[in-house]
Amino acid sequence: MTISTRSGFVNIIGPPNSGKSTLINNLIGKKISIVSSKSQTTRFCVRGILNYKFNDKKEKSQIIFVDTPGIFEPKRNLDKVILQNALKQLNSVDYTIIIFDCFKRSGLDDFLKVMKIISYEKNKISLVLNKIDLIDKPKLLKLAKTLSTYIFFENIFMISAIKGEGCEDLLRFLASKLPKSNFLFDEDYLTNIPNQLFSSEVTREKLFKLLNHELPYNLAVQTVKWLETKNEIKIYQDIYVAKTNHKIIVLGKNGDNIKKIGTMARLELKKILNKKIHLFLFVKVKKNWIDNPINEKLMGINQNA
Repeated sequence: MTISTRSGFVNIIGPPNSGKSTLINNLIGKKISIVSSKSQTTRFCVRGILNYKFNDKKEKSQIIFVDTPGIFEPKRNLDKVILQNALKQLNSVDYTIIIFDCFKRSGLDDFLKVMKIISYEKNKISLVLNKIDLIDKPKLLKLAKTLSTYIFFENIFMISAIKGEGCEDLLRFLASKLPKSNFLFDEDYLTNIPNQLFSSEVTREKLFKLLNHELPYNLAVQTVKWLETKNEIKIYQDIYVAKTNHKIIVLGKNGDNIKKIGTMARLELKKILNKKIHLFLFVKVKKNWIDNPINEKLMGINQNA
């Protein structure tokens, strides 16, 4: 019996802030990975599942995208844990795309550092130039030529992840590269991230968005209780910080910051989960938690992702 479906894993890698999470959210058509202008926002490998149907073929492909944390040179203990978790995924996928932010001035240096850290098969990697809407075409073509002199890529795609430009060509190519196989997941399955963990990520994203540079990077959000009924969900979350003054920043004057963060997270979760949300946030000081490997769950590190 001839198999008319394809299924496999596609790794999305690149330096921090190159647009990986934005791209996977756009391709899947639903938010599954948090987005922030702050480096290394994504801490573990998120899988997004897309069922792609060729218009001119009977074949269908199930593309399982793996959104990895930004690949970077580690300096702190948390950085090392994040990097090790990301690199585990590189040799267990069917294809890899590496995203390059063609608008970022220091992008080339960051990119070359990434290529030194990772290992890959030359015939299983393509380059994706992102944010083409922010750069002139002559500069874009020159950049593509420059990059191709450093490293061999099977193909080069030019896209705008935030606008969706060029994404259809990328999808069609990736769908054709996967091995023939029965679908690995049910067709209505979109991600490997459970709602409890996803809700923690949404709150962490809002912390980044509201507090920006005031916010210490080494915080974590953990969902400690989840009470769900047919029409509503009560979510209790602990926000862990390493110092008392960090707690003061998160709370804000008269609790203004934590109130705004809670409202922003609650409204987004209501939209995504399609239920009334009651969100309860508690800020706690946990000294030196970031250097203790047993606290990987607090970091959002999911070794089984």
